[in-house]
Amino acid sequence: MEKFLCRLWNGEIVPVREWGKSNEELRHLEELMERNAEKFQKEFGGAQKKCWESYLLCAEEYLSLAVEEAFCTGVCFGARFAAEALFGVEKTE
Repeated sequence: MEKFLCRLWNGEIVPVREWGKSNEELRHLEELMERNAEKFQKEFGGAQKKCWESYLLCAEEYLSLAVEEAFCTGVCFGARFAAEALFGVEKTE
């Protein structure tokens, strides 16, 4: 476990790069989103294009923060499971 944590800390393991790789449905949805975004880019002009680009930036930032929050929550849950399994400690909320 120590080596894994060290590799994670040092940036050798980057969870966001691994996220969704084995999930066919996520890959399919990502491809659809990319195709539709390209269509919008081609069809929009002027103010519409600027609005669309702003929307995409917000959506990307939102998704990035949501994935980070999900990762942190998952790590916390994992630590709770490990503590309870190893020490019989149960945290009450």
